[in-house]
Amino acid sequence: MIFRILIAVCLLLAAPVNAECTNRDLIAALPAHERATLTTTSEAIPFHKGLLWRATKDDTRLTVFGTYHLLHEATERHLAQITPYLDAADIVFLEMNLADTEAFERRVKNDPSLMVNTDGPTLPELLSEEDWQMLSDELRQRSIPPFFIAKMKPIWVSFMLAMPTCSDIPAAQLNRGIDRLIAEYIAGQGYDNRSLDDAEALVALFNGFSLREQTAMITSYLRSDLDINDMMFTLLKYYKSGDSALIWEFNRLLSLQTEEPHAAEDFDTFARRLLHDRNAQWVATLLQDAIGTSSFIAVGAAHLPGDAGVLQLLQDQDFTITAMAFEGEE
Repeated sequence: MIFRILIAVCLLLAAPVNAECTNRDLIAALPAHERATLTTTSEAIPFHKGLLWRATKDDTRLTVFGTYHLLHEATERHLAQITPYLDAADIVFLEMNLADTEAFERRVKNDPSLMVNTDGPTLPELLSEEDWQMLSDELRQRSIPPFFIAKMKPIWVSFMLAMPTCSDIPAAQLNRGIDRLIAEYIAGQGYDNRSLDDAEALVALFNGFSLREQTAMITSYLRSDLDINDMMFTLLKYYKSGDSALIWEFNRLLSLQTEEPHAAEDFDTFARRLLHDRNAQWVATLLQDAIGTSSFIAVGAAHLPGDAGVLQLLQDQDFTITAMAFEGEE
């Protein structure tokens, strides 16, 4: 997943520092009426809960798994649960396989124009003085000198802000989430494995966000009064329980609560470009390359639920979708 690839590069610049982890469940902390509305809304979403699914049509048998892109304490256990499906698959489809991931990481590291606005305004110029100071404080918590990122494209900085400032897992290991472990395992076994994403298309996707949209990703975080460590704890907790739609609706709620002028529009744009459009392209690829096979598909859990989610798109193509037991869910 592109988030995981970007984090891989960001980890070269940022690292969680020693800080107290409060491990607060932000969804449980919502007022009762907000929590009830959030639950009701998420439960009305197609395929709202579950990490492991089976999609079948005629002689095509697809096993679809929703991933969490960073390493956590249950990653190895989750990998053990899905390894038999990997071993039995004719083809394994990933957002990006190991060879393509490594090639893209090298390109990001070696081409400054992908990360830096070489001829555009700096972040201190894009942000108000107050927002720049708030951002500088956030960066210092991640051991990043603010001047170092002044000319960086805002979207990269927004990914840095997604890194926790405390973690029980060493920073250098956070990028070894289950996507990476699956990619390494199947490459090592010599299994047929393919990328659903195209690197050039991903570059174009990120370049397609305007400076205003990129800057809004930063300012919405700064104005959310969000503790990123609590947020990461909450996301992982509900990922492990399979509540992908609940996580997504919670993110929507947080976005709208910032009262940014374009909050609803920006959230919908983000969802369309990073999730829905890619989901449609992935399913088109599967309909071309996976028909008649028994294949395994591993993509970020946020891509599974919803009317524009991978599972619904497959059902729209007359696949029968069945939830599968997954002992990793808590």
